[in-house]
Amino acid sequence: MRAEVEEVVGEGDSLVATVHVTAQGRASGVEVDVRLYFHFKVRDDKVAYIYEHQDRATALEAVGLSE
Repeated sequence: MRAEVEEVVGEGDSLVATVHVTAQGRASGVEVDVRLYFHFKVRDDKVAYIYEHQDRATALEAVGLSE
């Protein structure tokens, strides 16, 4: 499995991180290639909340931004 942070954008204490994940099942050989969009809320320099969105537009909307 490999996970790479491609982008981090934010407004105030809310951030969106785009993470590209690739992997291959050891037994099945099934390949996975997906991008995940995580919405982070930060308080007192610590992550207080993480929510995963299915698409970038929805994640950006959650933090008050648009594409």
